[in-house]
Amino acid sequence: MISLLNIGSLILGLIAWILPFVNIMLYKKQDHRKWVGLSIMSIGACAFSLYFQIVYGNYLVKGDEEAISLSMAKKAAFYPMDYFYEPVSVDRIVKEGDIVTIGNHTLEVVETPGHSKDHISFIMDTPERSYLFGGDLIFYEGKVATQFIPDCNVFEIGTSLRKLEERKIDVLLPGHETFVLNHAQDHIKRAIESIERMVIPQSIIY
Repeated sequence: MISLLNIGSLILGLIAWILPFVNIMLYKKQDHRKWVGLSIMSIGACAFSLYFQIVYGNYLVKGDEEAISLSMAKKAAFYPMDYFYEPVSVDRIVKEGDIVTIGNHTLEVVETPGHSKDHISFIMDTPERSYLFGGDLIFYEGKVATQFIPDCNVFEIGTSLRKLEERKIDVLLPGHETFVLNHAQDHIKRAIESIERMVIPQSIIY
């Protein structure tokens, strides 16, 4: 179900984006008869695409263990069988480019899907160094976290890594394993080099 929501959201989003261009072409040809219909279709596709993403996000808020693949993770011994995911309320929904302020520090939101559909990372730039809070996107030695679940997408992992190609990250603070306190961009580069050879970077999950 969760994978169908993601695919449906993507398809509807593309339809909502394409239809306005079709509208413009018809307008130039003085064919106005379908203008209203196409406009309604575009708005409707956009609305349904957003709705699917809201439903998908609600799985986390409601703590649906099947939908977030937690039940699979328990069977694979990543979590104890008696582990319980306690749902929490959402104070703020963030998107690409948003700024989150914590005390005297500001963090930039970077959308980095791949390990999971709605995965995000944070970058904190200071006068001295640039820090990447990468979650499950990238790890020591350029490793990633691929897994057999519905919303893990290796192509999106590669696309997300390329967004960091020119960022000059000094410190990598991932969600698991070793912290990289110097020259973190070299580890990101190593993963990108694998992608450029059409090879999936080594996974920390094996």
